[in-house]
Amino acid sequence: MKAKAAIGIDIGGTTIDAVVVGRSKRVLWHERVQTEAEQGYNAVKDKLLELIRRAQEAADINGIGIGIPGPVDPTSGKVSEVVNLGWAAVDLSKDLKKAAGFDVLFMNDASAATYGEHVSGALKGIDRGVLITLGTGVGGGVILGGKLYEGQHGLAMEIGHMTISDTGMYRCACGRNGCFETLTSATALVADAHNRLTAQGSSGWLAARVPFDAKIIMDGAESGDPFCENVVHDWLQRLAVGVHNIRMLYDPEVIVFGGGLSGAGDYWLPRLEVMALHQANFKAISQPKLKKAQLGNLAGACGAGFKAYNTFTKNEEVKNKF
Repeated sequence: MKAKAAIGIDIGGTTIDAVVVGRSKRVLWHERVQTEAEQGYNAVKDKLLELIRRAQEAADINGIGIGIPGPVDPTSGKVSEVVNLGWAAVDLSKDLKKAAGFDVLFMNDASAATYGEHVSGALKGIDRGVLITLGTGVGGGVILGGKLYEGQHGLAMEIGHMTISDTGMYRCACGRNGCFETLTSATALVADAHNRLTAQGSSGWLAARVPFDAKIIMDGAESGDPFCENVVHDWLQRLAVGVHNIRMLYDPEVIVFGGGLSGAGDYWLPRLEVMALHQANFKAISQPKLKKAQLGNLAGACGAGFKAYNTFTKNEEVKNKF
């Protein structure tokens, strides 16, 4: 007999991760596919349904949790719009529930990652902590009083869209200029490197690797390429401004970094600590610890799965009492 479990899905701007998790909090099954949001809503929905179908082969599923890169009403679970995917006025909950036949729970993707790290990761046992996701965009989640805080409309810690400059590396999908994610996301890191190469006409290490992504830039910085080191240094200075702002807002014990860029965290986290301390007020007071997410790129999918498992298992227990 298959163990009761839940499906957790994290819809990112570049990839979709799906996991199956259960009581043990271990990942029982995992698969990753390309999002390809440019193909439109229906194409992405079909990918989700295929992932759900394959996940059902791994366990007896009692529900589905999905992390979305945008605001989700924490009471109704309604998804209003997802600008990073080009979605507006879609009813993903209805579409998936009808096709898959399971209850579906939605969360903001960064809130899902935060929940995952609090259940079984770098935020476990933390009373006041923050998670920042650095990927195609930038998101965040916060633990207050030992619980995930999502805000009235699921917008709490939507830090990718806090304005920290008059301009960014590109115009944000939300329509504003100077959003945090247009300065500190993987997309921003790559855009900055491209802009510098165009301006300088460089024929160095990075120019020989066009088209490149954020990982290649980080690899170059780690290997000592001066151009990549400078790009990453300036990226970290912008990130340090955001870390300072978050510290002033929440005074957290720990700030955890997830998302694709966290993979190179062993290189850049010590450098960020120095820059964040330079930014800090009240230097006599201890600074928050900066850590990498323990669940890595699966934090969002795991968090959505943990939340779904806990919610739907509890619902079943209540039903069985009557």
